[in-house]
Formats: sequence, C-alpha cells, structure tokens
Amino acid sequence: MQGSGKGLFGEDLLMARDSGFLKSSIKWGAIAAGILAMALIALFVFHVAKTGISSMAWVISGGKNYHAFTPAMEPNFNPGEHMMARLENFSGTFPRRGSVLVVRHPLNPEQDWVRRLVGLPFDRIEIVDGVLHVNGSPVALSQVDAKDDARRLMRETLPGGHSHLILVSKDGGAGANFDEITVPSGHIFLLADNRDRAKDSRHAELGLVPLDNIIGIAEFIYLSTDLSRLGAAIE
Repeated sequence: MQGSGKGLFGEDLLMARDSGFLKSSIKWGAIAAGILAMALIALFVFHVAKTGISSMAWVISGGKNYHAFTPAMEPNFNPGEHMMARLENFSGTFPRRGSVLVVRHPLNPEQDWVRRLVGLPFDRIEIVDGVLHVNGSPVALSQVDAKDDARRLMRETLPGGHSHLILVSKDGGAGANFDEITVPSGHIFLLADNRDRAKDSRHAELGLVPLDNIIGIAEFIYLSTDLSRLGAAIE
C-alpha cells in the first residue's frame, strides 16, 4: 500500500514548528523573568544604599507590599503605585506622630487602609479653616505650589518636627473645619494627605482607630510609572 507521506511532510513538520515555537517562548519567558528579577534586586539594593542596611532586615523578615487604588494619600502615595510597609506591633508603645500607617479597618477587618497619624491618645485634634490644630496649637503650614486650578500643594510640619506634603482645596473644601475632639485612650487619629478628597478619622467611614489595629508603617515606593519615584521613601 502506498503511503500518502502526509505524516512525514505535513503533521510532523507542523509538530516540529510547534515544538520550536514552544522552546522559543520558554526561552524568552525565562529571559524576561530574569530581567524582572534583576530589576527588583537592583531596586532593593538602591533602596538599601539610600536608607541603610537595617532596611534589608525588615524587608526580609517583616515587609509587606501594598497597592494604591485611590488618590487618598496623594502626593506621597499615588494611584497605581506599590509600596513596601514594615510590619510592626505597637503594643505598649506609640508610633511617631506623622508616620504613614497601614491599619486594619475597625468596621471591616478584611480591609487595610493607609493614612497618616496626626493624633495620639489624649491629643486634642481640631481643624480650623483647613489648618490642623494639635493640642490647641496650629501646625506649621506653607504653600509649595499650585497643584492645579482647584488644589494647593502644601508642606505641613507636625509637633515633634515631622514634615510632609499634603494637598488641600483652594476653596477650603468639605473638610476645612472639624470640631475639636480628644482622642481616647488606646486610639489614634488619622488623616489622608489628600485632605479634601478622601475619608479618614474625621468621617464615620473610618473614625478613630484602635492602636491594636496598626499593621505597620509605610516605607518606600518600589513600583511606579514615574521612574523618578522608584525607591523613594514615603515622608
């Protein structure tokens, strides 16, 4: 019986081509994975060089990454960016006022929120015409730039000396005033850096946060479409 030759010149040739394509895909996939790994290692080394060898220990032993989905913490942690947080337990101690914290939401424990610590237990917190007051005194506030037609970029300095950038509405916004409250024992008061376009301890959606709900402290940006921000420390 005469063979058709189809297997030799048809299906076998197609299988050989498929095999070659598969090998090529695996090869280039491995190369891409290697380049990505090298980039992440380089970024890590760059951050360690900037911040000191101690950062290496906590990234290895107790770091966790977070992704910004909202503009709540602009201009310090922008939508789409990824940052590393140092996991830390503050049982019996307080984080520094001004730290950017990752906290477990009091009402929705499955949610982690990122906000700035401005009020410690027994602090009196008030906002008057857009200016934060801590224990009866206004914090230092100076304009850096006009972010756009509606917002101003400001530098805020808290008691204790921690300084960072915030965004405020030029017209004052809905959060321009907040009646004084005293932070109760075992709780903290958090604010968004994008003061008039996010929910924080001023609002029922978050409220005062128990100290036990602190997960860690935001440290640095490790992924951003703005390459100049790669490795940038979060103020």
